[in-house]
Amino acid sequence: MESKDNNIKKVYIYIALGALLLLAFLAMDKVVSVLSFIIGVTSPFLVGIIVASLVNVPLKYIEHKIFTKGSKGFRRIISLITTLFVVILILTALLFIVIPQLSSAFSKVVVKLPPLIEKWTDELSSFSFSLPSWLSFIDIDLASIEGNVINTIKSWGSIVVNSSVAIAQTLVQSVITISLALVFAIYMLLKKETLFRHLQSLIKAYTSEYQFKKIIHTGQIVNHTFSKFISTTALEALILGGMFLITMLIFRLPYPFLIASIVSVAAFIPIVGAFVAAFVGILLMLVNVPIDALWFLILFLVLQQIEGNIIYPRVVGDSLGLPGIWVLFSVLVGGSLFGIVGIFLGVPFAAIAYALIREEVKKRLEEQTS
Repeated sequence: MESKDNNIKKVYIYIALGALLLLAFLAMDKVVSVLSFIIGVTSPFLVGIIVASLVNVPLKYIEHKIFTKGSKGFRRIISLITTLFVVILILTALLFIVIPQLSSAFSKVVVKLPPLIEKWTDELSSFSFSLPSWLSFIDIDLASIEGNVINTIKSWGSIVVNSSVAIAQTLVQSVITISLALVFAIYMLLKKETLFRHLQSLIKAYTSEYQFKKIIHTGQIVNHTFSKFISTTALEALILGGMFLITMLIFRLPYPFLIASIVSVAAFIPIVGAFVAAFVGILLMLVNVPIDALWFLILFLVLQQIEGNIIYPRVVGDSLGLPGIWVLFSVLVGGSLFGIVGIFLGVPFAAIAYALIREEVKKRLEEQTS
């Protein structure tokens, strides 16, 4: 009788879950807007968790491999200070390489881009007069196309100005969010065992023994997956940045260190980040030697194919136990739903779901064969 009641309860639970999923699917836009609002409100805490997860990877290594003597609390504080110092040192060195070159390069863009746009506009205006006469038989409104292209080029200036204001507002908001996130992150790293014990007690108080073990096991998978994702993404970023640096030095393209640094940082945004770096690189080269922009575009397309189809799925996907096709799928779905945050977190969340489903399938198959 008890087994029958449990089965009926499971059926009701599955029906309720199915109904919730159906409602969520039918009202996907509202679900996404609610989730986006929640993420926006809790962003300092969420960013703090991400920062803590990022810093925790080198922190564990330093704490267990370098500072092995002394009390646990003392080792944690010294290890955290050392880790933060190393991270700040790397970021400072990166900024001293990137910021001066980037500032100088964009100063050239501001000076040289308006004359270039005017030149391209004049060339485009005179282009239609040099077309062969037989094109007049083709039913194409060249004047309309020419006007649209010229208006688009001229509108770039206003777009840049409006974007600058938006960037300034976003920058102020980001500074506040990151400051609060750092406070959360440092506290979580110093008290992670205590926080984990409190969380364990809370879960155990409101769940059965089976549910408690299941939740803890899931948490272990989440922790392992995020740690692997962070370490392998950092490795992939270094590989991609090194590829750009070496090839740009070989082909003597301008700004090799600047663009390689931007590529390495942008690589933390899976797949999409490289395109952002490519846009910056093309823009910088376009105002100096336009032919260099073409060569850089070709180089980028080649390296992007290698990175997107070989390096990222194998380095990140294999380390997470996630097939390459699901890596690409998770990036596309996460990006379409939650933008940059979804792109970054889509892969580890997909890996977690994949690991849990694979484990459950394996368990059910073993039960069927036994």
